[in-house]
Amino acid sequence: MGAQTISISLPDDMAREINEVAQRERRSVSEVMREAWRTYRVDKFARLAARTASYAEQHNPVNYTESDVPRLIKQVRKGYARKK
Repeated sequence: MGAQTISISLPDDMAREINEVAQRERRSVSEVMREAWRTYRVDKFARLAARTASYAEQHNPVNYTESDVPRLIKQVRKGYARKK
């Protein structure tokens, strides 16, 4: 696995805090920032999943489940075939 160096600008207080965390935990700043990025991605995915679940609950009045999907697809395709 390769690595790429990225330069970013941070406010002084944020940079100081990151450096303090790295020193306290005996880790490099890069390790702290990689962990922050992984945490951000997991949190972002969790929020997206929660919004998607909420949307599905509001727009699924019949309470279809994943096991219903093949049957529903078949029904829709039959309907298209009849229209031709």
